[in-house]
Amino acid sequence: MDDVENGATDAQPTETTALLPPREMPQPTNALPLLEPVILRVLAKGIASCTDVDLCPAQVRSRAEQIAFSLLVLLYARYNAQIRKQSRGDVLEIWQAQQQQTQDLYLLDQRLLSIWAAFLAQCQSEAAVERALWMSFPYEKEECRSKRVVDFLSSYSALEDLLTHPVVLLSIRRVWKRGRIQDEDEASPSTRLAHRYDALCTPRVMHLVDLVILLAYMAIFAHFLILPPTHPVDPTMLSTSPDVREFVLMLYSFAKLSVRPAFTIIPYILVLGAFTSYLPQVPCPDDVAYGVLLFAFSWMIIDLHLPMSTSPLHLFPAEIILPRSVLILHGISRVFIPTVTFFLPALLLSLFLLSTSLADLFPDSLGTPFAPAPIESRVAFLSLFAVLFLLMVCSLVMLVLVYPSLASRPSSNPWDRCSKSIGLEARRFFIRTVVRYSAPYSFPAPLNLLQLIVYLPVATLTFTGGVSTAIANGPGLFERILWRMTVAPLGAVLGAFWLWGLRVGGQWPGTEDPPVWENARSLLKVLPDPLAQRVFSALKLTCPQLLNDELIVTNFIRPPAIVLDRSLPGVNRRTLAAIRDSPFGSELQELHLTDFDKEADTVFASIISKLPDLRVLVLRGCSKVGEKTCNVVAKTCPKLAALNLSYTAITPAFVVPILSACGDLEVLKVAGISSWTDAAFGKLTATFKDDQDFQLPNLHTLKLRQTFLSDNALFPFMRVCPNLRRVDLSFTLVHHLGHLLRGKPLEKLSLTSTKVFGNELVSAVSQFPDITTLNIGALGGGQGSSAAIANFSAMNLNDEALRDLTDILESCPRLERVNLVGNMKLGMTGSPGRRESVVGEFVRRVGRKCKILNLSGIPSFRSAELEGLLQETVADGPPKIQVLLLNNTTVDNDAAPFISACTDLENLAVAGTRFTSKQALLMHI
Repeated sequence: MDDVENGATDAQPTETTALLPPREMPQPTNALPLLEPVILRVLAKGIASCTDVDLCPAQVRSRAEQIAFSLLVLLYARYNAQIRKQSRGDVLEIWQAQQQQTQDLYLLDQRLLSIWAAFLAQCQSEAAVERALWMSFPYEKEECRSKRVVDFLSSYSALEDLLTHPVVLLSIRRVWKRGRIQDEDEASPSTRLAHRYDALCTPRVMHLVDLVILLAYMAIFAHFLILPPTHPVDPTMLSTSPDVREFVLMLYSFAKLSVRPAFTIIPYILVLGAFTSYLPQVPCPDDVAYGVLLFAFSWMIIDLHLPMSTSPLHLFPAEIILPRSVLILHGISRVFIPTVTFFLPALLLSLFLLSTSLADLFPDSLGTPFAPAPIESRVAFLSLFAVLFLLMVCSLVMLVLVYPSLASRPSSNPWDRCSKSIGLEARRFFIRTVVRYSAPYSFPAPLNLLQLIVYLPVATLTFTGGVSTAIANGPGLFERILWRMTVAPLGAVLGAFWLWGLRVGGQWPGTEDPPVWENARSLLKVLPDPLAQRVFSALKLTCPQLLNDELIVTNFIRPPAIVLDRSLPGVNRRTLAAIRDSPFGSELQELHLTDFDKEADTVFASIISKLPDLRVLVLRGCSKVGEKTCNVVAKTCPKLAALNLSYTAITPAFVVPILSACGDLEVLKVAGISSWTDAAFGKLTATFKDDQDFQLPNLHTLKLRQTFLSDNALFPFMRVCPNLRRVDLSFTLVHHLGHLLRGKPLEKLSLTSTKVFGNELVSAVSQFPDITTLNIGALGGGQGSSAAIANFSAMNLNDEALRDLTDILESCPRLERVNLVGNMKLGMTGSPGRRESVVGEFVRRVGRKCKILNLSGIPSFRSAELEGLLQETVADGPPKIQVLLLNNTTVDNDAAPFISACTDLENLAVAGTRFTSKQALLMHI
């Protein structure tokens, strides 16, 4: 039977053999990978032993999607480490488990931040950042749930440094105001038009729609409570039946039952229960249900002031209003509610005695139907006013009491004006609101009941087996149509409130002052070409929304250089076609096209075929660039001097024609391409293996970062590049440098996260007396897309190697930049018989002479190590350091006097250190 099930053709069926073979559903070729298998593998292997390849499957191609998947895996692992507890065992075992938990969290946090920092260093598009935060991946095969990074950011298990990162908050705020970025390049005109119509309903517009409907519901509710139905005077007559007002209240309350968070639906449950319990009649003022309705309405009024609900608070800047709201909420939940709860039994007893003693003071005439409002409503509203007034007084008192402490802690970040913990909570509330209202084609209550028109027929047919898979998956189209007919018009009308955000200076760009605008256009046309490029660069940084396709094509597609990237909103395929069809193509010398990951290889080939005098070509991040583009470059651009093909789809064999045809090539960058392996690179070196005269004498810059190349494969290529001065082999499989770089006049060497040993590094660096830049971060961390600084045991740079390296670098007069980030073994062995540590000696003899010094991620680095920055003699002069990075070290306030010796300091990074007060640091600097 097993043979039959496995598909063996010669197996004979038996009595237990199935009559029909199991039908296997075809798996989609673009299916997203599951999170659970990778998470389990990482937990079993340990984060310290995992490389970046272990964190993300190879089937995830996009760089942003790789980062999203890796972050999700680490965030899940971090969540598991937080909830892991050991309650059994002796005291020592419990303490060791707690220590291990703390270490695991530290390693996970460092890995998360390093991956995010490496992504931002390479990312040049806000769309990529947004995709990394909002891309969802399924957790299990059997379950439909999926997770996104923003889902973790809104929870209490999120890493604080990631939650407070400026890029994260800016991206979330952009989604709140403008909605998700849509890819419309390959869509039809009708689809693009529909997407632009949908884009009017941004998350904040959908929140406004929900808020307006809620306020209308509360107005109807208040009308019912002020003018309620009453019992008939004649007891033989039937009580009032529900009319339109009551049905609207019940319908909206029923529609609200599916809204999250769950605790916000409690007042609507009370309203629905109060009405349904009295059907076919309605509650009257002397009924118990009427008191429930008064309580529910009071709850809704207070709920409007809470940051987690549909609230007018979100109409104001979140960083200003939400921290104050959270501060008051915390005061109420931690001061007011416990106090009231403590005195509640006595209060209830006293109120009961009071009402009993005053019962004869209320005449029955007040219960007549001619009273403007029942006494119950008056009492309830008076109580509501008293509660709100009391809350306001308590809030004022609380703010007055805490204001001195807040005023003594000024913060440059408005989120943290009311303390860091309040700021973190406010950020979480804001992200939850954005996530809630950013769901595509969402229906606010009570319009969500219209979805039953779509779901009920399909669910019925699916249950009876009378519907195919295609039809079962089809309600998305009908749901979108229904949404565009009902919700979208409301969003378009209410969204006009924010249309000022599309304007400049209160007027639409290009129409606010036609004569002035036309004059500006004419001036742009007569600008000299070099000056026009400077104006274009300034506009991209300050007001990119002004740069539409027509403005770019008309005024900035001109020689000698064109620089475009995907993040510009006005750049599209028509812009690229304008480069190809430009009459100045023969004069263009530089073309920079970055992150155009949707355009096909033929698009770039057709553009470059019209640029014969091209000297600089940058196609970084154009992931579909391949063989056709390389062939066109080799045939059309013999004068090419600089070529950047990083993060594309080229193979080493595609570069061979370019190397053969472009003898003046000086710069070659092919970083971040997973297909560059030893076997593939061997095809490149085999083409000139027999040609002993083949040389690349002009090539002085080579970047092979984040490739799978070893020194054995690189040696034949390095042999034909005798004049290399700048080499980047970071995150590669290189082990030995002696024979690889021997005889090269190197000025820059990058070996971050490679397996090079300390003695190999010292021997290699001794050959380069003119070196200016040395990047040796996380040496020994292994190949990956970011520094594997958490892998402590794999680190190769120790104190002995650093001491030998210090002796060599001290005699390098041109040294300006040194990067030692993530070398966790430095300072661990101590310095017996020496007054200062090895790292401190390095700072004194080498570091103070550099302009940029990165010592981040060295756990044993202390404040005393910076004493070498002080000027020992007059001849030494002050340190030359302009950028000093000390993130994630143990330096504290004692380092301030040493850092203050750097008179040229422009940038100082101390995140994750033990500085307790910025004022203490600024007083010395």
